[in-house]
Order: sequence, then structure tokens, then C-alpha cells
Amino acid sequence: MKASGPLEFCLAVSLFAAVPLGAKAQDGSLTPPGAPGRTMKTLAQVEPRTPIGSAPVTLSRPGSYYLTTNLSDTVTSNGVGIVVGEACKISACAAQRNGGVGVFAELGGAIADCTAEYNKSNGVHIAGNTMVTRCVSNNNGENGTGAGFYVTGSGNRIEGNHAFKNDRGFVTVEGANFIFRNTARWNSPNWSLASGNLCLVVTGVAAGAINGDSGGTSPGSADPNANFTY
Repeated sequence: MKASGPLEFCLAVSLFAAVPLGAKAQDGSLTPPGAPGRTMKTLAQVEPRTPIGSAPVTLSRPGSYYLTTNLSDTVTSNGVGIVVGEACKISACAAQRNGGVGVFAELGGAIADCTAEYNKSNGVHIAGNTMVTRCVSNNNGENGTGAGFYVTGSGNRIEGNHAFKNDRGFVTVEGANFIFRNTARWNSPNWSLASGNLCLVVTGVAAGAINGDSGGTSPGSADPNANFTY
């Protein structure tokens, strides 16, 4: 059989770059330009806070504050130790022996891990839409007029606080407050709460002696949000 067209040939050619033997590649320097820098942020960068060292004091600018010492109002006879303004937050404070209220929280503030004691009026006075957590209020009030925690407004979250040996323990004037996981002892009365609040108060049940790995009894309620008197 004959081919009817012209024959075509393909020639593959490979080209290689000529590299002289013994030539050295141009690598970068292995010496670091300097010491490694810090990558973790400081506490001041994460949450800037302002120190407070004297009373009375009014926190009027939004932000976080902390105390450098226990505060006592020695200037006026009916003064408030700390006024926590709107959108302000204070933590780890102690307001003692003020002529009036220990800590007064205006609208929209936050108080955490503070102690109010031996103030002539309320230990902690709370207006509205404020969060108060893990605070201790004791020995506040005079002639039955004070309270450990005195709440005049609504929309507050009162959580995990302890009131003892005050004229009164927890007092609310209005409803619509969420009050849970608090404890009260040796106040008279321990609780004086207006209707309409979200709360459950039970009397704690004491357990017998425990010696070993098990024992005791329910403290009076299995509800995780219950408030206890004991």
C-alpha cells in the first residue's frame, strides 16, 4: 500500500541550562534581624482601667475602674463612697464606713466582686438596668433604714451576692428584676421584694455531719437559680 501524502517527521529537542559545577545558590541570611517581639497583649491593652484612690468619687465617664485602696468618705456626714455612673464598670472595690451609701449604681452600670460594709445607709444602692455580681454587703444601715442591696429601679440582674447583718438584706421597690443565686443571713428581714420580680427564695436545709466521701442533703431546692436564706 502506498501513502498518498507527504511524509512528516517530528524531532523533539530538550534544552538544558548549563550550570557550572560547584556554583552556589544565593540563599537568604539565617541571622534573625533582632530579638523576638512580644505577641501577648497586656491587661491595660485588653481592658484599660482607671485607678481610684480616694472617696467620695463619681465615675461619670464610660469605662472600667479599680480601687487602689479601701474607700471611706471622711469628708461629709451623709456622703456616698462610690457613684458608678451610666455605662461605667467597677470591680474588686471595698466601700467602708461612709456616712451614707457605700456604692451607688446609676443606670446601665456594672459592679462586680466588691464589698460594702459599715455604711450608715445602704451597702449597695442600685437604680436600673445594672448588673451586680459576686458582691458582699454586711453591717450596713442604721436604725433599721438601710439594706445590704437596695434596688429602686427595674431591669437589673442581681446574681451571686451575699448579704448578712444588715438592717435589711435584699430590698426591691419595683419588679422586672432578675434576682438569682444570692444568699442572705442575719438580716431583718432577709428579703423584701416587690411583686413582678424573677426570683425564687427558699430556706436552706442544713446537712448532718459528713466524714468521708459522701453525705449531706439538698440545700432546699434543686433549682440552679434559687436564692437561699440560711
